Amino acid sequence: VLLQNFFLNASSLLVSNVKAHALRYGGSGLYSTGMLTLVGGSSLYTRYCSFDGYAHMLYINILTVSDHSVFALLNNRISFGASLLYLRHGFSVSDHSVLRVVGNSVFSFYAIYANKFWTVEQSSWLDWRDNDVGVGAIFKDCDPTFVSIDGGSVVTLTGCKMGSTGLSVSLLKRIEAGYRFVAGCLTVAGRKVTTAAELALHGINNVTTVAACGECTKDGDCFAPLTTAVIDCKCQCAAGGHGDVCVPAPVPAGPPPPPPTTPPPATPTPPPPPVGECISDMVYPEVAQSVGSGLSWLCYRNVTFSGVGMRLTVLLGGMTGDVANVRFDGCTWRDGAVLLLLGNVHAAVGSLNIFVTGNTFSDALLSPEGGFPQHTNITISGNRFTVTRLVPRSGLVLRKPSCVAMNGLVISNDSAVVLSGNVFHAVAASSSAIYVVRSALRVSWHSVFAVLGNTFHMAGANSTLIHLEGTRQSLPLNVLNSSALVIRGNVVSRPVKYFMNILSILRVESHSAVVFQGNDMQGSLAVFYSRYSSNIYYNSWLQLSGNLCRESPLHAFASLYPKVNLCDSTLSVSGNEFMSSTGMTKALWIPAVSSDLKKGEIVAACNTVNGGERVKYSIPSVYNATILSCSDPCALAASCFPAYTTTALSDGCACTCAEGGHGDACLPVAVPEPPSTDGADLCVRDVRVDVEVNAGLGTSVVCYVGVTFAADVVVDVESMSGSVRNVTLANCTFVRGASLYVVGWRSDPPAEHRADVLISGLESRSGGGVVVANRFPPGSRITVVDSVLIAEKHVAYRGAYGLGDASACLVVHSVNLTGSVLTIARTHVAAVFRDAVGVLFVGGVALSSRGALYVDGLSVQTALGLCVSVESGVAASGGSVVAFVDSDFLLCKHAVSVRGAVSVSGSAVVLVRSEFSSTEEYAVAFYSTVSLAGGSMLLAKGNVHDGVSKEMLHAAGAVTAAGSTLSFVRNRAVLPRMLSLSLSLSAGAHLRVACNDAGGRVLSTAEEYAA
Repeated sequence: VLLQNFFLNASSLLVSNVKAHALRYGGSGLYSTGMLTLVGGSSLYTRYCSFDGYAHMLYINILTVSDHSVFALLNNRISFGASLLYLRHGFSVSDHSVLRVVGNSVFSFYAIYANKFWTVEQSSWLDWRDNDVGVGAIFKDCDPTFVSIDGGSVVTLTGCKMGSTGLSVSLLKRIEAGYRFVAGCLTVAGRKVTTAAELALHGINNVTTVAACGECTKDGDCFAPLTTAVIDCKCQCAAGGHGDVCVPAPVPAGPPPPPPTTPPPATPTPPPPPVGECISDMVYPEVAQSVGSGLSWLCYRNVTFSGVGMRLTVLLGGMTGDVANVRFDGCTWRDGAVLLLLGNVHAAVGSLNIFVTGNTFSDALLSPEGGFPQHTNITISGNRFTVTRLVPRSGLVLRKPSCVAMNGLVISNDSAVVLSGNVFHAVAASSSAIYVVRSALRVSWHSVFAVLGNTFHMAGANSTLIHLEGTRQSLPLNVLNSSALVIRGNVVSRPVKYFMNILSILRVESHSAVVFQGNDMQGSLAVFYSRYSSNIYYNSWLQLSGNLCRESPLHAFASLYPKVNLCDSTLSVSGNEFMSSTGMTKALWIPAVSSDLKKGEIVAACNTVNGGERVKYSIPSVYNATILSCSDPCALAASCFPAYTTTALSDGCACTCAEGGHGDACLPVAVPEPPSTDGADLCVRDVRVDVEVNAGLGTSVVCYVGVTFAADVVVDVESMSGSVRNVTLANCTFVRGASLYVVGWRSDPPAEHRADVLISGLESRSGGGVVVANRFPPGSRITVVDSVLIAEKHVAYRGAYGLGDASACLVVHSVNLTGSVLTIARTHVAAVFRDAVGVLFVGGVALSSRGALYVDGLSVQTALGLCVSVESGVAASGGSVVAFVDSDFLLCKHAVSVRGAVSVSGSAVVLVRSEFSSTEEYAVAFYSTVSLAGGSMLLAKGNVHDGVSKEMLHAAGAVTAAGSTLSFVRNRAVLPRMLSLSLSLSAGAHLRVACNDAGGRVLSTAEEYAA
């Protein structure tokens, strides 16, 4: 519904019982441009509506409600949106008018977005009651205090449930004597808020009446000027009062509320475990459940949580006890399940310990949110995260696929959050491993947030490891008061867009530190990227040191845009190593000049590219940066936190800590050592991927196990890194016509490299196939084993391979096997469409230097098509082998056909123990010449052919042998003739035959063989 400069005078508009679903997230259900004005006893009601997938249910530019008018949002529901009511430029309610937002269910980021000032005056009423915002905030205030109220008006805020109020300071900005503010009976992050002191902690100040749960008052529950009394919580209206709360304008008549849906029977869930015990070894019901209230102990071990309806919210604010413990150990989260750790800084606990260890998150979300009480320790360790798509979470607007999503995470007073030893996989493009959404990450008062020894395998394009969103009002990263944020010892297996992307102002203050150290990464646009000013104040430290970039970033290693404000603080970039084939960009880039540089220092020391000191810096001269070479004496600020360091030894730069300094860098808090990343499992396991995957760039390992692909997978082995490149697809399934492409080098590969490709247990039955293309270096192994490839219609491959109308289940395209081995073993191929090909070799097969093509245990069936077709011939030399062994060929025109010339030098072509059943023509057909030289062999042994019209083996061109051997042994054919060829033997050539059975007769003499 679109309202344009909409004006109601003594009129009404009703929007009721509407159900709307947006196919794409965004937009608004109801949208008002210009002015929306209600005067003269008008009313605008939106009630009993359901909106799903819209950013805002109701977006209003400017709202004016005056002269006994009513604006009401009643009993509506919005799912997975940003807000229920978005007021762009504020509103005024005046002259005995009412604005009601009551009884709504809001599964979105916040309920009410107030961008500008609100005015309530002349005996008017703001009625905010009984709304359920889930884990979202009830207000989103850009202007921190936004309600002005005069002496005759009332604001009611009661009975609401929310994750937070969303208020950083008081809700009321201007108040006049005689105003009334009724508030109470709120539930915030699982904790009841019932007293004036508790309300004030959440920004609800200046309350005149604290409402008790179940209590009704004339001021709090009715429009007081038109109410005579409240009896049994029912408003008794005076003349001119309308409806259940005596509003000043008639309530529009309309359809009744939709009948309540009968909820399904409640799924039984296990009761909380006794202290010291765990809920364990079970599949949890798919429910949205909140747990934790009233408990001091909560533990789940080896429990499986799955499904988009599975949302387990731990209400930490409701926990009790001197020490509260929450543990998730060895659990599995998959297929849209969400674990929400909902904090509340006012939780009644002495200390709080949360352990999430050894879990598997497959297309599932871990989401810590909110403020946590003092002495909180959150350990997220040894988990495997895999994300192929965006996993939605009610109360939070996620814009990209993420493994861990945090919102408004605040730790303080000797608290710690440590993510260590985890493996993060992201298959989808533009993914984030750790995503701080909108509200800030805040670390203060001797606390630490650490990301240590994790392995990041971001296969999707344009991915970011740590994405801090924030706003200008809510800075994305605040590290304050002797605290630290430490990113240390992590490994990134392939290129990403950014390692750390800070979208707004970075703030480090008061003896605090941000340390980015000892990380091993591939290429990127920038590693550490801050998009707005970085404020490093009051004896603080931003250190980026000892990192290894195996490919120099395209723009800069550290890009601090547009400037750095330094006050009695230090920025250090030291000991970083860059490898680059194209030259170094910039180790540190600060584009603009700062006017806030009181006793600030920038130190850049011993950064190297390709082992030399040709590193570039782009730093305006006003910063007076100190640039040191590796031969210069150690600078204290390069290696040690100056605020907590007494000395730094010139030999090795070892730091001597002052009181309060911890660890080898004298940080303000103790930080555990990062675990080893050796042996990290880089396989993506047991998920479904619906988007195209382009794998390989910049990584040495590509691994998928038990994955279902519904779109093409392209593995570019040439673009991988490392001298040994491993590609594994095990027990994967391709559906909806998806195909696998494994692409080697387009020109001669480096001799010092090697590729190991294993395709095992692959299943494709939906019209897709497998392509192996191009060249592989000596020592490489490409194996397709124990797989099933079935196509009932033409397989459409990408145009880049020039297949035209040719189609096959398995395509080997222009493969050059120089000292490398291609094996197709124990695999079933069935192509049952017209002119089908089971296995197609395009561009010929070239083998040299002991290269090998083994087809072992292959089972191929076609609809009288070509079971194995080799286009453009075979060239084998230098001890190479082409072998077809123990294979079955059924309903083929030819079991094996070769269109081009076959040239074999010092090598072997072998056909052993294969069965050619119901072939229409020749079982094995060479359509050009066959040349054997230099000690080569053509061996046919133990094969069986039941064809009744054509021979087992046919050569259209001459078969010549020089110094080589043709051997036919123990073959059996139905026809009396077994071979059809013209054979020429020259010096040193041999023709050996033995125990062949043709037409039911074992051949024993030269004459019989000649016949």
